[in-house]
Amino acid sequence: MADSFKIQYSGKVTPVEEVESADGGKIRIVHSNIDKVLGGSNEVNFSSTSSKVNYKDYTTTTSGVNLEDSTIFNDANLQLDFWYMGIREAAGSGIPDVNVGVSGVSAAFIELQGIGDFLIIPFKNNNFPGHAITLNSTSSSTLAKVDILIGEIE
Repeated sequence: MADSFKIQYSGKVTPVEEVESADGGKIRIVHSNIDKVLGGSNEVNFSSTSSKVNYKDYTTTTSGVNLEDSTIFNDANLQLDFWYMGIREAAGSGIPDVNVGVSGVSAAFIELQGIGDFLIIPFKNNNFPGHAITLNSTSSSTLAKVDILIGEIE
């Protein structure tokens, strides 16, 4: 049995601009006004209880389903300290999307669109309630197969 569980994470963003060359071709370069690639990485420590780090392979629906629902984590008391979600593949005929709703916010809080799009939110000791987050796709043609990884610090 493990002594502890951790999640390592990293991310990188590159602001890009597209420039048309004299021959009409287009090239993409790092945005000239910003001129840098941004990113970082870190690690979150969890307890020695493996159940506090969970993974779910989930296919979205068109109705809002919260993370505590029986179809996702089946846990009526999720207290999130870390959340990763990424679109792995399409489950419909169109470009897959996932709208993320947050209780108290009337519009979709975050929208992921296309294979490979992802989010990483290290809440870190905030115990964000899992029932406050809902997921849905905008139509049956844009359903998505997603990977979800969560962690709860005891």
